[in-house]
Amino acid sequence: MRSSRDSRPSRRPGQAPQGTDGNDILTGGMKIDVISGGLGDDTIKGRGKNDTLNGELGNDTLMGDQGNDRLDGGEGDDKLYGGVGNDNLVGGLGNDQLFGGAGKDVLFGGVGDDTLNGGTGRDFLYGGVGNDTLLGGQGNDVLVGYEVEVLAAPTDPAAPPVLPTPQVDTLTGGRGPDRFILGNPATGGTAAVFYNVAGDLDYAVITDFRVEDRIQLSGTAANYTLGATSATSATGTPTNLPAGAGIYASVNGQSELVAVLAGVDAATVNLTSNSFVYV
Repeated sequence: MRSSRDSRPSRRPGQAPQGTDGNDILTGGMKIDVISGGLGDDTIKGRGKNDTLNGELGNDTLMGDQGNDRLDGGEGDDKLYGGVGNDNLVGGLGNDQLFGGAGKDVLFGGVGDDTLNGGTGRDFLYGGVGNDTLLGGQGNDVLVGYEVEVLAAPTDPAAPPVLPTPQVDTLTGGRGPDRFILGNPATGGTAAVFYNVAGDLDYAVITDFRVEDRIQLSGTAANYTLGATSATSATGTPTNLPAGAGIYASVNGQSELVAVLAGVDAATVNLTSNSFVYV
């Protein structure tokens, strides 16, 4: 196990390296390591086992390598690479980039404008608070742009939303049938619909919707309507929308934009088809 800093605290043989107040390069061994970067812009690599890597403060780069790893960027604009294995990646606070790699990964963007890429395997992607970009990659993936309860997410991808702030998320499922979660009834009322902030200022853009995909909404088909969207929408609606099919929910008597199926003709979409799941 190595660290680039000669001033690092001494450690016993087999003990994982730990960061200092500077910019550290830390590499774990072939055992299960728990490594924390501390202050500074750190680079941490886990190597062979089921490691836990914590970036903490700074703009950090975390690499899980092999094994079922947990990576937490902490504060800062971080880059997290899960590698091979079923990894759990948490961006934290900042504009983060998360790459799951090969395996069944769970990615949480946290707070900030994050980019999440699941890689190969059946992945769960949660954007969190901010204008996020989610790419499922190969496999049957679950994509949730909105903020959800992080602790419940690995076993309950339809956990209730919190912190309903306006945001615009871009969701790309990639190869394979994917599920886009846009709402659930766990909290009841208008909170059951994601992207429900008044004024159509927050919504999801699904870039590659196909008939084999599934869009999860709360309530029933009667709660929603479809309409064409474009960059020249009428006054009072969002500008610079991609052309496609808009999904609108009835919230407190108002029609609120929930999602845009980019490049899709609204006339070809049926809210009662198998492409839509209501919970």
